[in-house]
Order: sequence, then structure tokens, then C-alpha cells
Amino acid sequence: MEPLTDLTCIYFGFGVLIANTCLTNDGELSLGYLPIPMISYANALLCYITEYDPAKVIAHLNGNTRELFKQDYNYLITTNDTLLTKAHIQKSEQQFLDHTNIYKAWKEKNFDFIIETANTLLNKDANDDYLLNIVGYAYIQTKQYRAAIDAFNKAISKSPNWDHPYNNRGYLSFTVGRGRYCISRSAKGHGIKR
Repeated sequence: MEPLTDLTCIYFGFGVLIANTCLTNDGELSLGYLPIPMISYANALLCYITEYDPAKVIAHLNGNTRELFKQDYNYLITTNDTLLTKAHIQKSEQQFLDHTNIYKAWKEKNFDFIIETANTLLNKDANDDYLLNIVGYAYIQTKQYRAAIDAFNKAISKSPNWDHPYNNRGYLSFTVGRGRYCISRSAKGHGIKR
């Protein structure tokens, strides 16, 4: 997990600082968790994906890593050899914003917004068990019980070992007066022998 520390710093704009702490002339030495070539490539990839002007990065790199960065960036420009694209980054950022808006709506108890947004996102990715569970709970709050059970059942089918949709489905069954059924189904879902 330690390499993720350096990658996170690079992703959030501190790549030049990390690269400048490396010493490469007499042999490789890196004070971080990543080897120097990987630090350089990560910086070049970030510039390439975000379309940031590499000249601005090169101007701030010290002599130890400047040439390696240029080679990595030129390789990416020439070959386009990467699975990570700007579209992937934009999709990830959009998902973060959507989930942030759902969280804010949850705090404001705006369940209709949650249902609408979650269903829009589920149309793009029907396998998102987290969203299925959230929309199910929002359905409970708006007394759309059949839709809630359907959402929890879908979440359970996607992630049968995740306890939240089982618990929420059980809560719903118990609340609408089916307590024994709820306890029986919850016990079965968790593998409890009665």
C-alpha cells in the first residue's frame, strides 16, 4: 500500500516535489516508496492525461529526473500506450460528484433527488450494489416499499456476502409488519441455522 502514498501525492499535484527529492546520477536512490522511473512515468502520465503543458513541469524538475520525464512524456505522446485516459479520470470525477450530491441530499432528506440520481447512475451501471442499497433505503423513506425490496434484492444478488442490503430489507419487512418473515430471511441470508 505504501506506493499508493507516492501516487496519491503525484495525482494531487506534488509530483515535481517527489521527483526532485530523487538522486539518480551515481545510482538510483529514492526517498519515497516508488522507484525513480515510476515516479517519472506517473508525472508524465498525469501531464499526458490532463493535457497539462509538460514544459511547465520540465522547468521545475531538477537535472536528476528531467531527462527521464521527457523520455516518458515523449513515449506517451508517440504511442498513446496507456489504459488510463482522460475519459477515465472524468468518469471517476463525475462519480465522485454524483455520490457527493447524493450524500448532501441524504443530509437534507431529499429522497426524491436521491432516487432520481441513483436510478440515472444505475442506468449506466446496473451492477453498483452500493447505489442499489442507497436507492432502496430512499424508497423506504418515501414509502415505496415494493421498489425498496426490489432494490435490496438486486443488491443482494450482486453482493451476496454484504450485510447492509439484508439488514435494510429486514428493517423494511419488520417495519411494515412482517417481523417473523424478516427474522427468518435475515437469518437465512447470514447463514444462521435456527
